[in-house]
Amino acid sequence: MLRPLQALAWLVMGSAPAFAFSAGPKVSPALAQAIAAHDGGRFDVLVYLKQKADLRGAQKAVSREAKGRAVYDALRSNASAAQKDLLRSLAGKKLAIRSFYAANAVLVQNATADDVDALAARDDVAQVFFDKPVRVLPPAPAADFAPDDGAKGPGDNIKYTGADRVWADLHANGQGMVIAGNDTGIQWDHPGLKAHYRGVNGLGLVSHDYNWHDSVHAKFAPTLLANPCGVDTQAPCDDHGHGTHTIGTTLGDDGQGNQV
Repeated sequence: MLRPLQALAWLVMGSAPAFAFSAGPKVSPALAQAIAAHDGGRFDVLVYLKQKADLRGAQKAVSREAKGRAVYDALRSNASAAQKDLLRSLAGKKLAIRSFYAANAVLVQNATADDVDALAARDDVAQVFFDKPVRVLPPAPAADFAPDDGAKGPGDNIKYTGADRVWADLHANGQGMVIAGNDTGIQWDHPGLKAHYRGVNGLGLVSHDYNWHDSVHAKFAPTLLANPCGVDTQAPCDDHGHGTHTIGTTLGDDGQGNQV
């Protein structure tokens, strides 16, 4: 909101805000603001294409493996066809490019405002988003947390939401559902999580295939010290602890009476 004196100054001087860039509705507001604020700069953008994969074949498949393969093949085929012209047009430019088949999107790094305009003007492009770096805050010191008093049973968060009453009265506990987390990673062998990890079968054998994906593919200068797990890890790992906390809130239970 403008203060009265600011508004008056603008009216008297006849000036306008510096925000002038606009490439239409396809460009996200965050990207438009970044370009307007850093004229002449370069930006990492995610380009989502319009064409959607036809997944009806997966509905006809019988087994879980067949359904997964049908979805995978359809997504790969769709992205390959839909992105072909876009990737060809970007090949001659000095831009770092990474293709994603699941979302049918292309990451374009170091793009200029003109590049963004050209991308948004394409008929096959649905939206262009700012791939803005996110700064992760350091975890609070352990002293800031109340000590564990050894109490058993559902945690206060479970009682507050009434989940424990749903378990007891309706006998509904989400059995058989798959829950995924998209956060700082996960400590899969945490005592409260290991028994519920889909990568551990009934015999205790562990497989991370199709149960874990590390979407961090490169270290960036601002986060070099905040990425102890590294990149493209093949086994679940938590860079920060927050992802373990959030997935624990959805299914944490150590089998010893601690239900969080």
